[in-house]
Amino acid sequence: MNLISEIEQIALETWPAEEMVDCDGWVLRASRGTTSRANSVWPNQDNGRLSLTQKIEAAESFYQSRNLTVKFQVNPISKPVNLAQTLLAKGYKAVGHVVVQTAVISSRQPPINPQLLFIHSDRLTAGWLKFHQDGNQYSEEETAVRGGIMRRITTPVVYLEAELNGETVGIGSAILMNGWLGILNMRTADAVKRQGVGTAVLTKLLQWGQQKGATKTFLQVVAKNQPAQALYRQFGYETVYGYHYLVAGD
Repeated sequence: MNLISEIEQIALETWPAEEMVDCDGWVLRASRGTTSRANSVWPNQDNGRLSLTQKIEAAESFYQSRNLTVKFQVNPISKPVNLAQTLLAKGYKAVGHVVVQTAVISSRQPPINPQLLFIHSDRLTAGWLKFHQDGNQYSEEETAVRGGIMRRITTPVVYLEAELNGETVGIGSAILMNGWLGILNMRTADAVKRQGVGTAVLTKLLQWGQQKGATKTFLQVVAKNQPAQALYRQFGYETVYGYHYLVAGD
């Protein structure tokens, strides 16, 4: 459980929502509805001053006042232990299952296509964000909110672009905190999928982390995304826990 708590705390701090409000240990996050993590309750601490009913009511009021769906991000350490059971009994529905995987960073990494050119930046660039937007079909507002989240990250961070023949064909980013390298925002252009671009981007991110002193790494991947998980297995990633969202009904 200590491992889960450590990763959850890092993930909270390295995807900072526009609003982050304490509710007796829970963190209520809001970012105009863009990204589930930045618009959900982080319920991994409990100070014990309020009852569970009071805390749920406070969370519901917080999101309803902002015209946002009431959403809880729950995992094996969510507090109190009967939180998920209580929400399900209230009619909440489970959606968005994600697995969290970890690995030891190894110096043995696969070869990289020598035709690829890599661009590293410690700041979010317009080109990186445009590829992120186009590949995921985000609206201008969604892209602006996501960009704001990334610009609020205060730990060491890298934004990586892979170019082939002058065109960006893949991106990824990584954060460094407490010896952990967190991998985020992996994306490969459709035209070059299964041609080693994702492998190359991940390799370069891991190398960056090693150079900064990271010895272990984690990432979050949609549970149904088997192709991505197959890539990550090549680097030794294994699932250590999962989380999902409990969303209020109509």
